[in-house]
Amino acid sequence: MPPCDERSPTSAAKRAGRIQELRDPIKAGMEASTADVPVPETAAAPVKRSKDKVWTLAEMREAKECLILIERSVYEVSPEWMKKHPAGEIVIRNCKGTDATAPFTANHRPESVEKLLKAFKVGEIEAAYKRPERTDEYIGIMKKLQNDPAWFQFSPLFYLRMMAVYVTLLASSVYCICYGDSTFMRVVVAGVLMGAFWQQIAFLGHDIGHNGITHLNNFEEMFGICIAANPLMGISCGWWKATHNVHHLVTNSAEYDCDIQHMPALAVDPVLLKGFYSFYHMKKFEVDAVAKVLLQYQHFLYYPIMMVARFNLYAQSLILLSDETEYRRRGGKHRFLELTMIGVFWCWFVTLCSQLPTGWEIFGFVMLSHAVAGLLHVQITISHFPMPVLEGVPLKEREFIDFQLETSMDVTCSPWMDWFHGGLQFQAVHHLFPRIPRHNLRRLRDDILKPFCKKHGLEYKEADFITANKMVLGCLARTATHLHEGIVDGWNAAG
Repeated sequence: MPPCDERSPTSAAKRAGRIQELRDPIKAGMEASTADVPVPETAAAPVKRSKDKVWTLAEMREAKECLILIERSVYEVSPEWMKKHPAGEIVIRNCKGTDATAPFTANHRPESVEKLLKAFKVGEIEAAYKRPERTDEYIGIMKKLQNDPAWFQFSPLFYLRMMAVYVTLLASSVYCICYGDSTFMRVVVAGVLMGAFWQQIAFLGHDIGHNGITHLNNFEEMFGICIAANPLMGISCGWWKATHNVHHLVTNSAEYDCDIQHMPALAVDPVLLKGFYSFYHMKKFEVDAVAKVLLQYQHFLYYPIMMVARFNLYAQSLILLSDETEYRRRGGKHRFLELTMIGVFWCWFVTLCSQLPTGWEIFGFVMLSHAVAGLLHVQITISHFPMPVLEGVPLKEREFIDFQLETSMDVTCSPWMDWFHGGLQFQAVHHLFPRIPRHNLRRLRDDILKPFCKKHGLEYKEADFITANKMVLGCLARTATHLHEGIVDGWNAAG
């Protein structure tokens, strides 16, 4: 299938309505700005609803409470419980007034939520409500897979091999620094090995973040915080899960997906240039003076930015961990432990760097290792940056399977190169089946998802690694052209 790079047009009237809606977080289904305001003592008590009430989807969207449809039942999620949700309250708010059956089924084990759902039930959806056939079939496939342990069972041998690779890369880098007899060995070889170690172990962190190995939530979270993420990569496991869970639910949404909100450095679509309010960062992004300079050259700056992007992950981790209230709101539960484990990372990394004889060698090793690790950021972005950017909450206007396939692209490669991509090459199938272990994704794509897409006339987007990189550069260049035209038009308007 040829690579696709279309952009969905949005009418001016719709955009105007969307902008007006976004000015009010409550109308947009995101009352986060008032979630922590204490309720006055004179406030009315919560309305107790009958579990037999029949709802329409329109009534659910108009309700002030957070109502969510799963299967045929309507559930009310309280603001208090939202703050306890493992993925953070923003994920729940993005499902307000929607049929969340598809993403809910894809991301939860039925036995882990059955009792909880009963307590939240406030009625049923009207009998006339029907889902599209493709969505019902996708949900059925997901349930069938959940009942077949073979799809969700991880391979111990696979992960033991990966662990051996991680240990070899890290130990080799340390050896080159401590015993290397030349600058080339201590800086270049050690830097490349350390960068490769970070790139490879990030794939393990990604699997853990989705509970995609043992499917034991608490165990995998502790493994990430105490071993894979915080102490070995210097990146907060809680921060990563907070951003990534949102990204999976609202992929490529201009206002909601933090993974495409990179202004003033990068803007992947002209829709971002008109300015937008980020409901993840809770602030407005505009094309300011700095952005006007950087974005004009973003297609030239893309790879240099990727080479230093890891430093931003350190900063974002510490920013979130420094604010306990925000950390809890985004689903974090082990703030002190996370800070401690990040401290462990900086202790061993600084100690390792101090073994180098000169400041220039330290600088060279640090920059080279982070530049090599920047390959990971390229691998992450090429599957989404060139895809269409949507406005608003996609789940309110599109079927889950439709917008996931619209905004995600696979990177084709030989099975012999799967180690290099670490599962990130299967983004479309991964977004639809996020808990499936990565060593099962290729078979799942070929045996189940592609035939499903062909049956329902859905496009399954894929491109090879080189083509995908070209697509990214192309979309950045086109957006830069729009910015340049806007600047010129502004000058002309000003006389």
